[in-house]
Amino acid sequence: MTKADFRAMREALGLTQLDVADACGVRALTVKRWERPGFPEPPEDAVEWLEGMADLHDEMVGQMVDLALASTAEEVRITYFRDQAQYDASGRDDGPFGFANAVARDVAAELAREGVDVTFAYPDDGAVSAPGSRY
Repeated sequence: MTKADFRAMREALGLTQLDVADACGVRALTVKRWERPGFPEPPEDAVEWLEGMADLHDEMVGQMVDLALASTAEEVRITYFRDQAQYDASGRDDGPFGFANAVARDVAAELAREGVDVTFAYPDDGAVSAPGSRY
């Protein structure tokens, strides 16, 4: 995985350099260096963690798309979070809100390709949890 691959994957997953640093037990400056030319490559354990997050992302997107397509609703409301505090208060899985929002955006894109109308809502604006999911 190149430095650019690492950064692109991190950003696509809605993760900040600080999110990666916290998960890998390093400082954010270290992650910044992993992504910059002239510095060491990301270590294998960091790459494996990021790839694991990508797998989790794909699993969650698939699960949510399947649930939405199985429903009879004409429109699907997808939860979107304003910040980490709102995400933490929602009682969802531990982790960064940016990751949850990246899942939400990709679910919306998949559903739109299937012809499903999608809207986003904040938890305090009528968003609902999906029964049987961690999302």
